[in-house]
Amino acid sequence: MSVNQNPSITPDCGNFTFGRSYCVEVAGEPSTPTTSAPVQTTTAPSNGIQTPEPIQPGMVPDCDAFYFVPMGSGCEEIATAHRITPAQFLAWNPMVGETCAGLWAEVYVCVSVVGHTPATTTTAPATTTTTSPGNGITTPTPTQPDIVNNCDAFYFVKPGEACAAIASKNGISLTQFLAWNRGAGGSSCTGLWGNAYACVSIIGHTPTTSTTATPTPTKPSNGVQTPTPIQSGMVSNCKKFHFVQDNQTCDVIARQYSISLSSFVTWNPAVGSGCTGLWAKTYACVGLI
Repeated sequence: MSVNQNPSITPDCGNFTFGRSYCVEVAGEPSTPTTSAPVQTTTAPSNGIQTPEPIQPGMVPDCDAFYFVPMGSGCEEIATAHRITPAQFLAWNPMVGETCAGLWAEVYVCVSVVGHTPATTTTAPATTTTTSPGNGITTPTPTQPDIVNNCDAFYFVKPGEACAAIASKNGISLTQFLAWNRGAGGSSCTGLWGNAYACVSIIGHTPTTSTTATPTPTKPSNGVQTPTPIQSGMVSNCKKFHFVQDNQTCDVIARQYSISLSSFVTWNPAVGSGCTGLWAKTYACVGLI
């Protein structure tokens, strides 16, 4: 029973009256422990790792790193912050569900398992003068491993930044970014280095400029005016739109409009199942006719 649900009761159970009815659960609220449980270490299990409490139900037994979930967090942002994929987060915390609807707040979730090697962001010191290569373009250092040799524009990656966010900032697709920075680790972005330069343009590439695009609505046959810019592949029967801000995730946007993550991805297929293709400063569909 929570004092938040029964404000007449003081934290030390003062004013509690026998024979009266009290609220013990609110509709839609998961039955999580209501006390602000201090970090306690249980007896070490057979794998030798001490697990803090309380934990997300269903957590795998071979977890070796934990994260305390604050209110309002989403699965995708937790995965990104710990440089793991959403699929790994779901596999290690299966009770959260594919749409993340089962994620509990103020409990510990698993962000690494025994044998998992987390992606590291090396902090190489940045010096910015190198010899010009054969293409006549001076390349700053240090660079991401295995960038293409015809790069003509560079971006200094800060620790914790993700490939999709960098691509969006520089007006390129995630596919282009990964093709020009082959050591970034593919769609999972696990090989991206912090404090190193990434390639964001190559010779012959014409960047797309989507700077402060004033919405110029078009009126399709369904009678709904669609603002621009939008990502390719958006469903044609959309009636409600959201302007994506920097660093927003699919999960956060879906929760804001009370829709499932799978619906958001279906209506905006360009974002991809892992939300790695979501572009900032574009409109996404969040409601259908």
